[in-house]
Amino acid sequence: ANASWSFKQTALFKGEKRALITRFQSLFKAIESCHKTLPKSTVHADVNDYNILISNDLKNLEVAGIIDFGDTTYTQTINDVAITIAYGVMDVPDPLEAALEILKGYSEHYSFTEKELHCLYTLVAMRLVTTVTKAALRTQEDSTNAYHSISEQPAWELLEKWQHIHPDVAEYSFRNSCGFEGHPNNLAFQAWVKNNTCTFSELFPSENLKTDIHLLDLKISSTWIGNSHEFNDLDLFAFKINQLQKQHPTKLIANGYLEPRPI
Repeated sequence: ANASWSFKQTALFKGEKRALITRFQSLFKAIESCHKTLPKSTVHADVNDYNILISNDLKNLEVAGIIDFGDTTYTQTINDVAITIAYGVMDVPDPLEAALEILKGYSEHYSFTEKELHCLYTLVAMRLVTTVTKAALRTQEDSTNAYHSISEQPAWELLEKWQHIHPDVAEYSFRNSCGFEGHPNNLAFQAWVKNNTCTFSELFPSENLKTDIHLLDLKISSTWIGNSHEFNDLDLFAFKINQLQKQHPTKLIANGYLEPRPI
């Protein structure tokens, strides 16, 4: 909730790191007004692998408890989820997929709102920004204490991965994981589709004399496309299409959806 304090610390970073920090700070500014309206509760605010106790049964691991309530605070509930995800998906190859597993666990005990899920991607990033900023400040104060920067490198690596996940993709994935429609406008779109129909000639008015389709095979196994040199010769390809159209003047030339084509 107080992530904006990091804005005054950007001078600690240079080059690509500073650009990465300021990118997510800009995203936070964009959601800040929405974030302030989100549901609040008293949360742990520091759920990480050092503060989670697990059972002794290594075959059937269960969470036995949580320790270290020193950061407990009253804040937006979604902040606690963002903190847990930020720590929980470090050092994994697919952080978004790992985040969805954590989110599913939370959703079994807490009903997220759509606005909370809208903010979550940026809040995860801002927790990481907080982590690296605090580490930089503490290193200035005492560079001999390794614990102060224990999460710094994994946090930088995760920030780098996180920036390559589009915020919309993350939000739609979060929504789907929590039982919402993936896209917030999907139901409205489906209703529009049901109530708005059109004919083929309305879609393609210049082709309204064509009454049938000639299926063009452009798959890798096709004998029509020729070898790779012929397929990549655009002039030759256009000529062959024109000749094919002359052979089937009353048909619309079309090909299959999701064909595996040569490059």
